[in-house]
Amino acid sequence: MNPIKARPLLGVCGGLALGLAAPDHWILCCLLLGIFLICLPWKFAIAGFFALGVVLHKEPPPEILESRPYKSLGRIVSVPKDYGGFQTGLLETELGLFKLEAEHTGLISLGDEVRVNGTLRPLKEQEVQFYRTQGCFGTVRAKSLEVVRQGPYLYRLGGMWRSAFIEFCARTLPERAAPIVDALCFNVDWWLEDETRDQLRATGTVHIISASGLHVIILAAGMQWILARLPVGRHWQLVILALILLVYAGAAGLRPPIVRAGLMSIIGLSAYLFRRESDWMTALAASALVYLVFVPQAIYDIGFQLSYTTVAAISMFVPNLDWTKPGLVERALLVVRSGFQVGLAAAAGSAPLIAYHFGNVSLISPVANLAIAPSVAIIIIPAMAAFFMGMVIPLAAQVVMSAFVIPGVKYLLTMLAWFSSIPFAEVQVPGFNGIWLVPLYAGMLLLWRERVRKA
Repeated sequence: MNPIKARPLLGVCGGLALGLAAPDHWILCCLLLGIFLICLPWKFAIAGFFALGVVLHKEPPPEILESRPYKSLGRIVSVPKDYGGFQTGLLETELGLFKLEAEHTGLISLGDEVRVNGTLRPLKEQEVQFYRTQGCFGTVRAKSLEVVRQGPYLYRLGGMWRSAFIEFCARTLPERAAPIVDALCFNVDWWLEDETRDQLRATGTVHIISASGLHVIILAAGMQWILARLPVGRHWQLVILALILLVYAGAAGLRPPIVRAGLMSIIGLSAYLFRRESDWMTALAASALVYLVFVPQAIYDIGFQLSYTTVAAISMFVPNLDWTKPGLVERALLVVRSGFQVGLAAAAGSAPLIAYHFGNVSLISPVANLAIAPSVAIIIIPAMAAFFMGMVIPLAAQVVMSAFVIPGVKYLLTMLAWFSSIPFAEVQVPGFNGIWLVPLYAGMLLLWRERVRKA
């Protein structure tokens, strides 16, 4: 059976995405909708979610062209970035979404309702491309900022977890290592050196250094392993895991990759309760459906696009590991081969979007990812364990950081420097019309074949 037809949520999710984009691209989206309705089952559901997408579509606010005084109530919709006495974040107001700049006045958290008194300004030239993709068209520079009502407690708990972890890393790690561990574990990437950012971009490994789906999967797998060994029923294991991932998602900023991976983990693991095998493409479509209903403007967010296309490519083209193979050497070779396949699929899935948005493509991404990815687990798991260990046995926490985390960071930096020094590590791509992305990704879907699990 056609793998797309066998997964109705893929068609439904595609209908919603087309509906959200339709007001800006009517002809193309209606043409694609017609193809969906001709080729796929569940036609009424697809058409219904297309209509829902059109209804949910939000027109962007008018771009701010000149500065003016501004006073309003708003809600913090991103984790504030703290630059040492100065904070930035995204503020949702009655006029739309804006970048918030404010002096540090204490812990403000995701979901807080605040009263702002300040100045509304145009975005800086170097910020325009990044913030416009998030539906943000101006900056609010606050003279005063007052928290009127705190956001959900779980998000505030996540913020306290993140802040305590950053302080812990500053105490236990060298000056250059601490920002990398902060970025890996909680997406706190604003202290990274420019040299490190350039190396990540050249090697196509930017997703590794910032908290993303890979990091959620590592955290979920570790927590699942621990919970499976406790006298807790499977239902309650999933509830506890969902709460932990919710707190972590809030701490890491509710970024699309984090939310996607968290929802996918819960949906995929819940298949056990219904005596079904996990299907990650269905879980991916379900998570996208939920996310777009609540955050419809994410359809234009670069992080959302890259996250979902990359994971879709991996789910379609990377076979499951066959752990029945005898011998450690055979299994090790299998892991290496699978790692290369994951890197190749991820590069193929993300390359068209990266070329469109940033004008460059990494030629060494699959190999660089294969070499660097193992350091992520080597850093994240011991760092998280050491953080909680430090509350009870500080000396043991320092030993863990010195024995595992510091060598892991050194290895990561060494690999980045080596791979980025290779001539022609990346190539520049001329600008092109985004319509060309449609046949490129349609071709990938046509190449998808169902993998039959051997008994």
